[in-house]
Amino acid sequence: MRTREAIAGLSAGDVLEVIATDPLAELDLSVFCEHTGHELLSTQTVDGTLRARIRVSSGRRPGAG
Repeated sequence: MRTREAIAGLSAGDVLEVIATDPLAELDLSVFCEHTGHELLSTQTVDGTLRARIRVSSGRRPGAG
């Protein structure tokens, strides 16, 4: 997942904006955040394109990106 790789280069408190066209991306990102401890701040889908904002957690769980 590109999101995991992108988050690995960020610091706690940083916000990543993810843009995706996969119809299951919102669900995938929600589960990813739940499992890794990051915060899914918002999601918005317009014309089949998802924009999601994720705040990087300072207390990353083992295996978290």
